Amino acid sequence: MRTNHHAFLLCLFIGLGLNILSIRNCKPILPPLPEYIAIEVCTESGLLPNEWCPAKETRLFEKGAEPTSICQIHKAPEYILIEICAESGLLANPWCPIKEIKSFTKGQEPTGYCTIHKRPEAPPRLAIRDGKICYRDGGTVPIILCGVSRWEALWREKGLYHDWGPYSLAWYEEELGKYGINYVRHGAIENFDFVYEHCRRLKDKGIIVELTVFRGLEEGRLMELSETNIRALAGLGNVFFDCHNEFTDSLADVYEAKAIADIIAGYGCIVSGGAYGASSNGEQNAAFFHQICSSHQISTVHRQWTSGEIQNALKYGKPVIRNEYFDRGKLGLEIVKQIMRETFDVGGQGCQYYGFAIPGLGGLIAPDPFDYRAMLEFAGQLTRKLNPD
Repeated sequence: MRTNHHAFLLCLFIGLGLNILSIRNCKPILPPLPEYIAIEVCTESGLLPNEWCPAKETRLFEKGAEPTSICQIHKAPEYILIEICAESGLLANPWCPIKEIKSFTKGQEPTGYCTIHKRPEAPPRLAIRDGKICYRDGGTVPIILCGVSRWEALWREKGLYHDWGPYSLAWYEEELGKYGINYVRHGAIENFDFVYEHCRRLKDKGIIVELTVFRGLEEGRLMELSETNIRALAGLGNVFFDCHNEFTDSLADVYEAKAIADIIAGYGCIVSGGAYGASSNGEQNAAFFHQICSSHQISTVHRQWTSGEIQNALKYGKPVIRNEYFDRGKLGLEIVKQIMRETFDVGGQGCQYYGFAIPGLGGLIAPDPFDYRAMLEFAGQLTRKLNPD
């Protein structure tokens, strides 16, 4: 038994030794290394790129884990055809002279309209809109009327021009134009062609003409009020007509002024009325005229210059102008300027200073006591200030 036991132990020892030697002499068994491959992908999606991917890069992937699908973020662009202005490159508007059809990638097409070419302004034309006198752009833009004039401008045909000496009507028109005023009031005469040409020339200088066609029964109608004549003058675009009761104590003047206003308005033309002059009942007559005459579109006040007169006339819901005031040698230039400013401050839409030098007219027997050009210069500056466009 002992022999067998010893033999067993010996065998066991020998076996263990052999195993230890085997472990020392063998190399470790490692798993195989993974295989990597380089693939170009879309930088944004990380998938295989298509031809519309804007940025691509090469990345390493373990074999079998590389992307196999194609990028779906970037796709074939969609093109659209759009009409553009050849000059600005923006969407064409109706006034672009040259247009072209151009292809754009959807999302990159222009969205704004051309700002170089714009709708041309319609020719200036007087109109009354929402209680305002309008002129520019076919009578859609409100205007403030501001000027200096001489009543006798068109009466030169009657020989009343001594105050100008050797100067002519052409000189007077040039004087009006160069200072920048935009409004005068002149009395009509019988010679229609003479009146028409004068108004046309002033239009070229940017001046609106209020043409007085009636000043009272004593003088009667100052020109033939035929539809042809009235429409022709109104057709110039810069003329409106004035009829008022002046130098009278009779309501007959008021009714005659109303009849004339009805005629002119019936022709589709603009007429002003309501002013009064030196008569003792003039103020009451003018107020009555406002009440009974719905056909005149512009209310006028005359020589009275308090702001209350303007405000009182405004209650009739029509534009109000002070179409005459002047210096009788008592006011002075600064007060005359103040009158004009106050007219606009309280809501008047027009004002003009009159220069007179006709013996006997309104009691004036001498030229204005201050320089006529000084008032022209002031009125021109005020015109530009009140009409900045």
